Amino acid sequence: MIDHPIGKPVVYVEASVVSYYTARPGRDVVVLGHQEITRQWWPRALDRFQLVISEVVLSEISEGDQQAARQRLRAVEELPRLPMSPECDEVARRYLEELPLP
Repeated sequence: MIDHPIGKPVVYVEASVVSYYTARPGRDVVVLGHQEITRQWWPRALDRFQLVISEVVLSEISEGDQQAARQRLRAVEELPRLPMSPECDEVARRYLEELPLP
């Protein structure tokens, strides 16, 4: 979370948050719990924080089942997009190198 000099604190929303918020209820109890927490958090977060996403998140949530992708994209259509920068590219490169992400 980044404190914004004017207004609400800024929170970067990554792709899994959007997926938990919009997905059909999961069968796995842990996934279902994450989904429920996210569904409760999202409307409150919109009031408390300035939620932002990046082009990377947009790309990720656009993939997969097209109906689900449309729901994910609708959920974030009003959120501001962070501009890409060399620093963002470096962080993304390091994540891909160092974390076992799919």
